[in-house]
Amino acid sequence: MFKINRTVVLGAILGGSLIFLPPFNGVGAYVKDLLDSRPERTALFIGNSRTFYHNMPFMVRSIADSAGYPEKLHVEMDAEPGVSLADHMSSSKTQALLARSWDHVVLQVLSSEQYSAQHSGGTWEVAANLIREVQSNGARPSMFVT
Repeated sequence: MFKINRTVVLGAILGGSLIFLPPFNGVGAYVKDLLDSRPERTALFIGNSRTFYHNMPFMVRSIADSAGYPEKLHVEMDAEPGVSLADHMSSSKTQALLARSWDHVVLQVLSSEQYSAQHSGGTWEVAANLIREVQSNGARPSMFVT
């Protein structure tokens, strides 16, 4: 008769459950992508807390998948709480990401810089420069404001 080792079973359950917890839950998405034969579209999200919290890029991808979008949406994010587009413009990380090939680049303006003309500073000039940079690299820019 086959004897089940309790420690092995509990270890397998614990190990299997890890793929559902951050930071390991990306493993499931990676495996799913390997099995997904749809053509790929790429999207880079650049922003701050409104993009960062709740992982907006993954939410967009989940919505696209659930709606039957005919292409696999590969998303990446460059976002941290409190970061402005000017911060991104001068960031070597952001510039390295923008130098890569993207189909779409989504830009998010810092909320506090949208309230009034007095608070916006050079936000809209920076946004326009980023949009031109995105377009010059062949991507389609989108912007959302809150």
